[in-house]
Amino acid sequence: MNSARNEDAQANLARILGIVFVALVVTILAVGLLRSLVPNWVRSRTSPIRGIEMTLEQIDNAKLVMSLERHLSADTTLTREQLQSYLVQDFWRRASRSGAEYRINPIGIPAEAVLKKRLVKPLSGSLPPRTIIRFSTNLNDYEVVQPGVPTRK
Repeated sequence: MNSARNEDAQANLARILGIVFVALVVTILAVGLLRSLVPNWVRSRTSPIRGIEMTLEQIDNAKLVMSLERHLSADTTLTREQLQSYLVQDFWRRASRSGAEYRINPIGIPAEAVLKKRLVKPLSGSLPPRTIIRFSTNLNDYEVVQPGVPTRK
C-alpha cells in the first residue's frame, strides 16, 4: 500500500517538475523574443556602449535557452549558425554595425565584444580599439578590459 503511494507521489513530482521546466523554457524564450523585437528607433537613441551591451545580452540569452533546450554541457562551444534560430533574422548583420566583433564563447562564459574602432562614451571619455567588453558574472554590469592595461581583481 505504501509503495503504491510512493510511486504515485513520485509520478506527481515528476509531472510537476516537467511542467515547471517547460514553463521556465517558455518564459526564457518569451523574454528573449521580446528583447530582440525592440524597435530600431529605440536602439538608435541609445549610446553605442548600450547597443553593445544589448547585443551581448541577446547572445547570452540565446546561449542559455539553447543550452536548456538541448541539455548542453557548460563547456560546449556554439557557432553563429547554431544560435541564429534563437535570434532575430538580421541579428549578426545588425551587430556588425556596432563597431565591435562579437565572441560567443562556450556556454557558461559570457560573450565578449572586441572594439574595432574607438568608441566614445558619453560623459566619460572613450575606449580604444581592441578593448574587450563583457558582462561580469552577476550580469548586472559589464567589465571593460583595455589593451595594455592590467585588469583588477
